Amino acid sequence: MAGDGMSSAPRELLGRPALAYSAVGREGRRAALRRLRTARGHLDAVVRMLESDRYCVDVLQQLAAVEGAIVRARRAVFEAHVRGCVVDAVRQGALEDGVHELLAVVFGDRPPTGRAEDRPIP
Repeated sequence: MAGDGMSSAPRELLGRPALAYSAVGREGRRAALRRLRTARGHLDAVVRMLESDRYCVDVLQQLAAVEGAIVRARRAVFEAHVRGCVVDAVRQGALEDGVHELLAVVFGDRPPTGRAEDRPIP
């Protein structure tokens, strides 16, 4: 779609449509982009505040606004992924892949490669 920063070329992740190309993912991506643009505006304000030697508490409050916007953006992407990609994975019988992806997102690990049934049980 023109102007929203999204390509129209289809992509796949683990054999399924990528987040931006599912209906739920498209809306989640738009929400995340809105929040990240807000965060960028707050961050630009922080830079200006520091350059002009503003009071520390004011800077800290602005940084909290940046952080909040980023957290809300992450939630929008995560929710879209769970409601779209993970649900699709479960429907396609790839529950383990969906679980591994979620664990990777929550705990910061990279998801294992290959099929879940080929990986050893810890």
